[in-house]
Amino acid sequence: MKPPKQNARFDLPPFVQYIDSIEGIMAPEAIALLASISFALFAVFGWLGLRHSTPLTGAIASLVARTVTLGAAVVFSGGIPRYRSTALAVFVFLGGLQSAISLLTFIGLQRIGTSRSQPLRNSYPLWSTAIAIAVMHEQASAAVLAGTLLVVAGIVLIFWKPETTTLSYRWCGMCFTL
Repeated sequence: MKPPKQNARFDLPPFVQYIDSIEGIMAPEAIALLASISFALFAVFGWLGLRHSTPLTGAIASLVARTVTLGAAVVFSGGIPRYRSTALAVFVFLGGLQSAISLLTFIGLQRIGTSRSQPLRNSYPLWSTAIAIAVMHEQASAAVLAGTLLVVAGIVLIFWKPETTTLSYRWCGMCFTL
């Protein structure tokens, strides 16, 4: 088993060191597969929950659950590690953004269902590539551009022939998910 990784600038709390040490026990591909399955379960159970509630309730409930879970992780890991104010500002911004993303995810699930909203939600390589090229002036290789085009092709295929047998179909639901 590999020794826990150490952050060059700050000591990692024991809980985080344990999570880092999982890589020595489980292949990174297996961890990625478990994460992928977890995202799929989130979408399916989120859609089931929306049959009895609203997207706002789903977003608030998931925010509370994340807060409690991460709060417990902080308590069991020995407290909040040292950080820089710049990092804190970025993470606070990302936390607010995550709340909005959660609400939009639940709206997308409710309006267009799991099978269409989740592939769109996972279209972030398209947006990451576009932003990296336009804003950060990064160079994209042929493989990156081909992969991005495949993402776009997948989105087109998902919305090419909408099925209206179980859900009332609305094209604007796609925008919430994206």
